[in-house]
Amino acid sequence: MRKIKTNFFLMIFVLAGAGAGFAEKGPSKLSFSISGGWGTYDGADYNSAAGDANINRAWTGVGPDTLDKFTTGCGAGLEAVYWIAPRWGIGAGLGWFGSRITDNRLDSRTSLYDSTMVINASIDIIPVILQLHYLLPLGEKTFIDIGFGPGLYFGRFHSESVSHDNLSSEGYWQSFEFTGRTTALGLQGGIGLEWPLIDNRLWIVGKVEARTLDLHELKDEYLNTWSSTQGTYTSGGTGYKYWAFDRDYGLGPFHETLFLKETPSGSLIQNLKEASVGGSAIWASFGIKVRV
Repeated sequence: MRKIKTNFFLMIFVLAGAGAGFAEKGPSKLSFSISGGWGTYDGADYNSAAGDANINRAWTGVGPDTLDKFTTGCGAGLEAVYWIAPRWGIGAGLGWFGSRITDNRLDSRTSLYDSTMVINASIDIIPVILQLHYLLPLGEKTFIDIGFGPGLYFGRFHSESVSHDNLSSEGYWQSFEFTGRTTALGLQGGIGLEWPLIDNRLWIVGKVEARTLDLHELKDEYLNTWSSTQGTYTSGGTGYKYWAFDRDYGLGPFHETLFLKETPSGSLIQNLKEASVGGSAIWASFGIKVRV
């Protein structure tokens, strides 16, 4: 984290120096853009644990269903750019990017049990970014916009699973719910094509962008509820963490994740760390830009 912070402030210094070096005399100009798009998403430890759990389910033959992964997402953003020179600008932006797992149903059946679990999970990211822009002309009015810079990212991970024992005569079910929040520094960059629509003031913009980010150290609230004909019971609280580790059952290590307040321990646990839900992504977006 200290290294990332150092790179963050170094990038700010570089952007400030670039501004001083490329600034020209004359009236300043601003542009405002809004865009939205869709792309890939890297779910990091969540995806790794889901993949290993699917292998384990296949080996044990408990059922054909598989755990879904965070693979795609969508988002939108706003950015204001101050053009310090005809081709150079410094932009500040705010946005949102999210990925979802919805109604992931797992039926597990053996000679000893018969259960159904439904999982809903979400990742929401609010980026606050600073970018250096360069306009590369392709023709008289068409430009390529190249942007790169650091960002401060506010992340929220929510996971909820509800399981039901199909063999229980008491209607037993159990719910696990975790909400974790974190803040991280990252880098974002992209390249876009701009076409003018109205007197070089209104533009259509198409972009391909990428972000490198690691959302970990998730800590917040956890709720465990179980119910039967005998009543409903609840436990949980704040200060719970999202953990990741490898566990070797004799067939090779399996990657697992766990919500727990204390540090997990045990002779089979290896490579313990606080889990990451990723954050890196590549996406394509379209929007409009107004230059004033």
